[in-house]
Amino acid sequence: MRSRVAGTDRRFERLWIPSDDFPHWLRKHRESDPDTPMVEQLGVELIASDFAPDRVPEFVRRVCGWGNYAGVGGRVLRRNMPGQLAKAFREAHQLSVGPTPEDALQPILSLKGLNVSFGSKHLKFLNPERAVVLDSIISEKLGYPRDLLGYGDLLADCFALLEQLRQDATPYPFPPGTWRVSDVEMAIYQRWK
Repeated sequence: MRSRVAGTDRRFERLWIPSDDFPHWLRKHRESDPDTPMVEQLGVELIASDFAPDRVPEFVRRVCGWGNYAGVGGRVLRRNMPGQLAKAFREAHQLSVGPTPEDALQPILSLKGLNVSFGSKHLKFLNPERAVVLDSIISEKLGYPRDLLGYGDLLADCFALLEQLRQDATPYPFPPGTWRVSDVEMAIYQRWK
């Protein structure tokens, strides 16, 4: 495991983050990406619509805009039919709630124009409770390769840290919510951004 526990500190290779600092970094992430809750809501609505193909384009555009590369969304929408996207997102979501959530990225990577970075962004917004984003910053700074194995390692490490944050009773900065695995990753990302 790339993370190591020492008291209430977490070590990610070259990075130490005290448990008490996670709320700060998650708040900073929300400040720098204030659209996060709105894009998460689009994911909830897409799932509630049973992945209606006519709802997919807006979801893709918003996720890619959130990732600061809106042009990726246009390319994805030009290269994949809405029904193909809906099918892949549905399968990914189903896998994300199963016993091996790291497998959920695979259906998204079968789409044209989505790599691990933007594929994992879509997955994070489909299930923030069980998915994280593996982008270039986390990959380069913390040594997770941008592939399925690297994604699985990051997800496992974030789940381990999530459990520790809960055991430490680390306050969640946005009551009445509770810590989610995507919150752990966002705090780590913000620390290195």
